Amino acid sequence: PFGVDEKRFAPRAHPPRPECFPPPARGPVAVFVGRLVSYKGLDVLLRAVAGTDLNVVIVGDGPLREWLAQEIVRLQLGDRVTWAGGVSDKELPGYYQSADYFVLPSTSPAEMFGISTVEAMACALPVITTSLTTGVREVSERDVTGFMVPPGNVERLRAAMQRLHGDTELRERMGEAARKRVEERFTITRMVDAHLELCEEVVRTART
Repeated sequence: PFGVDEKRFAPRAHPPRPECFPPPARGPVAVFVGRLVSYKGLDVLLRAVAGTDLNVVIVGDGPLREWLAQEIVRLQLGDRVTWAGGVSDKELPGYYQSADYFVLPSTSPAEMFGISTVEAMACALPVITTSLTTGVREVSERDVTGFMVPPGNVERLRAAMQRLHGDTELRERMGEAARKRVEERFTITRMVDAHLELCEEVVRTART
């Protein structure tokens, strides 16, 4: 598995809140981090937010940035969905740390793993992902570190987001479990060890 620096991506009690985040009085905030491309399911995410009191900050850039801006206007989501644009590596942990939960609504097997999910979990965020038949489903543990919904299902995604939005205790419990899962499975040290173990196995097999 891919690993992340669990010291850089870690929970922080009172992180500086990025300017693009809505004021705390508006309630919990979901964060999406990724390239703005079709398989990320941003169309599903926007439709899930439409007509609700959910808040989302979208971090990333890509070929769909103009479409995204137009859809936010068309669906009248200007007070609910904020596009932060591209964020530097130095600033990125602060976006996870300032959010309340993470969402990755990818709709295609082109999403092979989702490293942003691991980064979010390392920051003790509960996550919402989709049940793709790729490495995505191996990162989060269903109903323990977050929720898993069918790809492209607006209603199920909305329901999962609303459940996390409205339950502080659930977010905290799942966030703690998410951080623990990263520490056990998805650190850089674990990634290096796994690669070395694989290399050693290949060498042993070649000699027999």
